[in-house]
Amino acid sequence: MRRHCPLLFHFRASTELLDRELGGTLEAGTIVLHFPREKTKEARALLARDAEVSWRAVREFAGLPVEGRKVHVFLYRSAEEKRRLIGAAETSFTKPWLRQIHTNDAPSPHFILRHELAHAAFADLSSGVFAVPGRLRGLVPDIALVEGAAVAADWPPGEFTVDEEARALRELKLLPDLRRLFRPELFYAESGPRAYVAAGSFIRFLWRKGGAGAFRSAYAADDPQADALADAYLGWLSSEPAPARAVALAQQRFASPSIVRRPCAHEVAELRREAASIVAGGDPARAAALLARCVSLEPGDPSLLVELRRAQLRAGDIAAANATEEKALGHPNLSQPLRATLLTESGDAAWAASDLATARQRFLSALALVQPEPAERALRARLWALSDPRRSPALRKLLAEGDTGPETVLGLKELQEAEPAEGLPSYLLAKQLQNRGGWEASRRYLAQALSRRLPHPLFVEETLRMQGIAAWHLDDAARGRAAFAELAKNAQPGRALEAKRWLGLF
Repeated sequence: MRRHCPLLFHFRASTELLDRELGGTLEAGTIVLHFPREKTKEARALLARDAEVSWRAVREFAGLPVEGRKVHVFLYRSAEEKRRLIGAAETSFTKPWLRQIHTNDAPSPHFILRHELAHAAFADLSSGVFAVPGRLRGLVPDIALVEGAAVAADWPPGEFTVDEEARALRELKLLPDLRRLFRPELFYAESGPRAYVAAGSFIRFLWRKGGAGAFRSAYAADDPQADALADAYLGWLSSEPAPARAVALAQQRFASPSIVRRPCAHEVAELRREAASIVAGGDPARAAALLARCVSLEPGDPSLLVELRRAQLRAGDIAAANATEEKALGHPNLSQPLRATLLTESGDAAWAASDLATARQRFLSALALVQPEPAERALRARLWALSDPRRSPALRKLLAEGDTGPETVLGLKELQEAEPAEGLPSYLLAKQLQNRGGWEASRRYLAQALSRRLPHPLFVEETLRMQGIAAWHLDDAARGRAAFAELAKNAQPGRALEAKRWLGLF
């Protein structure tokens, strides 16, 4: 979840001007979609379905009728276009009092649309000036309640549920104080990711305990009952242990303190953005100098050392990169996921230098650590490649060097034919096709991957997910439901939630 403020004031552009710039409009029940004119007919249909299903979900969460005032959703081609037209580049935001949502376009199902639709949907519950709860008739919004309600209604899927992440935060002693969190103007005094998880989990608890009626009453009265329910919520949260993987991953995701508690946070953020732009422009040595400045400003953040090492490698300063790597590996705040990332990248450098023994040792060390599922899959693919000399050339180009060009794809096809019992080359070919929008072409390779041997159950799960996503893009409801129903079998709560959400779209 990202930081969103539904009360940003952007009066620079009228609806008429935005429609002239974007060019495409479509009504999907209560939702009016405004999008780039070049969006294909198929993509428009998927967006409309996503919007209708998401609107129904958040209205039903609050026990409100699906019908209501029209809500206008503006989707911009890029952050730059959005900045030019309305003055905000990366931030998604909603104007509840106008029933307007502004966000950057993305493939459907849109990753933030349901969250933003919740802000618009709950405008019917508030009599405040800006249709949100808060002091002085909403002039000072209760951001914890506003954002917590949106998270609770959206209930985003992932490897872990929001409640599991909240349990992990509690175990790490990073869970914000609920009574303090819901006090005026203190939401942003907390770390953004922690605040969103805590507020969302708490409001979901209120909803689960008292139903939609209790939620409507709390939102309308600007009273989330944090003082009254905090102990009951914390008792419920403590009734089950946090998954060990969730705790380890939370150490990385939720490590940063609030921006107001980091004296150089804004300067570091600006330097990082500038360094990323400079690297893209082809001057990694200058970027490394900026990142070194970041490290000196925030020595407690080991992720800066990882970024610095990458820039040093790009600049060809191997000695400096090795020294930075050693410093990062010895950093007291280095989490398991970030250590795994660093070891994997170190192994990639050794692999590129044909030092296969060192590469394998680094990859095995990384594999012993908790890391996000995509990173673990990629790591297992590396080890699979190193187990046979025939596999290394094509997979090294793809995984260690990031080369997705024709020669790499050809190498994967040759490997697929040379090893008819192995499913990983077919899986990787399907992944490349889907990254390019080749949904129909990917299906043959996905079926082939499942009919062959895959290195680990994580690849089976991802192949099923990819089958379901391909079916979504191809409007094949039967195959989509079958894939996600299979994925849901024996799934952990987070993945079961993900499958259920996808099934609701077909």
